[in-house]
Amino acid sequence: MRKLIEKLGLLLTGSAAALSHLRKRLTESRPDAIEARLDVLERAMEIQATLNESVDVQIKLIYAMLEKMQKRLQIVTIVLIATATLTGLALAAAWMR
Repeated sequence: MRKLIEKLGLLLTGSAAALSHLRKRLTESRPDAIEARLDVLERAMEIQATLNESVDVQIKLIYAMLEKMQKRLQIVTIVLIATATLTGLALAAAWMR
């Protein structure tokens, strides 16, 4: 998911430059209608790029939280196995007496 967002971010960044060049060429021929459309398109691309960055930050945060949670679950699992083993040994010792 992160790789996809990074690729989309690069694509949008490159698209913004291409859009700027396209705007210069098109505004020379028909400045009124095309310029307004290009302004809207450029703004939409900027918003999308901002949104992609925000989502990327959120995904990184979630990934870090999941890593911490995985470590905690591993520790809890080890503690539970140790507790079960000690309980089994205690029961076996009690039955032997």
